[in-house]
Amino acid sequence: MSRSNLDKAFHALDQAKETLLERSRYGAVEDNFGHISQMGSMLTGQPMTKAQVCAFMIAVKLSRLSAKDKDNINCNHVDSYIDIIGYAAIALELLDNGKEEG
Repeated sequence: MSRSNLDKAFHALDQAKETLLERSRYGAVEDNFGHISQMGSMLTGQPMTKAQVCAFMIAVKLSRLSAKDKDNINCNHVDSYIDIIGYAAIALELLDNGKEEG
């Protein structure tokens, strides 16, 4: 990876960190993703853990990245990659040694 690419990667990590800090005003991650997992479980009829909510949101972002616009050009939006970094970080926050807490 060239230095400029590495700088881009570090910048993306910094942006993800800023986004996570900004989003913390919505309340504790544990509470927020707990509510989302309850709603997801209700909608799907299957239990959904908080970490699975993160995986689902990563899947949403990956789907958006695989889409093409009206000119058949890939929709490679940087913010989708940054969101993926953020959801992965939240999943790590919610996990305890590979086992999700309550």
